Amino acid sequence: MSADIAAVAQWRAEQRARSAFACTQVPLDALARWQVGRDDIAHVTGGFFRIIAVRTASSDAAIDGEAQPFILQPEIGILGFLARAGANGPQLLVQAKTEPGNAGAVQLAPSFQCTPSNYTARHGGTPAPFFDHFAAPPPGGVISDLRQSEQGTRFLGKFNRNMVVELPEGTAPEGIGPAWRWLDAAALRALLVHDNVLNTDARSVLVSTPWRYWAGGEPFARWRGAGGFGAALLRSYRHAEADDPRAWLLAQRAATSVTHARLALADLPGWRMSDGALAPTAPGGFAVRGYRVQARDREVANWDQPLVDSAGDGEITLICQERDGVMRVLLRARAEAGLGNRVEIAASVQIAPGALPERGIEAELAAAAESGIVHLACHQSEEGGRFHRDGNAYRVVELDEAMALAPPAAFRWVTLRQLEALCTTPGLVTNEARSVASLLLSLV
Repeated sequence: MSADIAAVAQWRAEQRARSAFACTQVPLDALARWQVGRDDIAHVTGGFFRIIAVRTASSDAAIDGEAQPFILQPEIGILGFLARAGANGPQLLVQAKTEPGNAGAVQLAPSFQCTPSNYTARHGGTPAPFFDHFAAPPPGGVISDLRQSEQGTRFLGKFNRNMVVELPEGTAPEGIGPAWRWLDAAALRALLVHDNVLNTDARSVLVSTPWRYWAGGEPFARWRGAGGFGAALLRSYRHAEADDPRAWLLAQRAATSVTHARLALADLPGWRMSDGALAPTAPGGFAVRGYRVQARDREVANWDQPLVDSAGDGEITLICQERDGVMRVLLRARAEAGLGNRVEIAASVQIAPGALPERGIEAELAAAAESGIVHLACHQSEEGGRFHRDGNAYRVVELDEAMALAPPAAFRWVTLRQLEALCTTPGLVTNEARSVASLLLSLV
């Protein structure tokens, strides 16, 4: 079962036309209702988010001494799908959501995707619908509710609640306007491998929900007896391991210290305000630029804001390999300066947009992946409300069983059942690793 990609593209195009979307770069100091000061860039209400400067000290040499801007947004938003029972399994209420940084402007999003500043109408606009379903869900209706991290290379200590709430029969909202549609969850999952269709929040919520809920039974059971990659995933999911990779992650966290010192934006070394943007003096990385946005389908039709604008795309690769007769995926315990948990589980290769080419083990793994079989691949733009078309190339790659890999202790081979357990536990897996793991849901 798969969604008609042409019908989805038509829906997105119609929604973009209804929004009369426009996004124009303007100097940071020309942004309405934003103040650019020595210390930070902040909204006049004190809400939403601010851009600050931080220097990191860490026992991990990769991030020790880093000084950069971060998005500081202590509010914990809600990213939630409403679900109902359908003839072909769960159906989800999907929003065609316009965001200034999305590739294509409109992408498929959770039913409700808001920070407290938005759902309390701090912007002075109309209230976002469906908040009550997540603030006071029906008894027994919460399928998942996990606090998950945002990108630790851009946000400082940011988390959101990832939720799926199933509504009792006959209570699901209908006639909800052109921006929302009920779709079969299986059809939505099939879209995960299409470029720039599902936004980062939708991918995160889907993979953070018990995979059995999407499969309607044992995950990957559809591949029983089929052979090939799907059958290998089923065997991996069925394989019982005695150890728990969470203990390995906790040991990595205990061995890693991360502290921050606030700096004034005006004094941030290696950065300067130039042509109305805060940009690094060296090539690569990312800049902070100002944008004027029009989207008439949003709670406020016109607004200004800063967005992070990276110098190039990133690379997120999940490496798989048959090891001792069982398909396993390679994960990495990775420290990032902005992670509230200091260390989380990353993909085998996780290179941020705009980052300089990696060296050492990550470069070796990236090179090894080039010789593998690419089973799943797509390009996805990231957080469209804070980044300007930042993108990552996502791949699931299988290496030949004979290829010898001996990564260091910060890496770990896990089965598919262990991967699911990590993704459906709060605060363990990075945003990017959740996105690449979500590609597997197209096969679940």
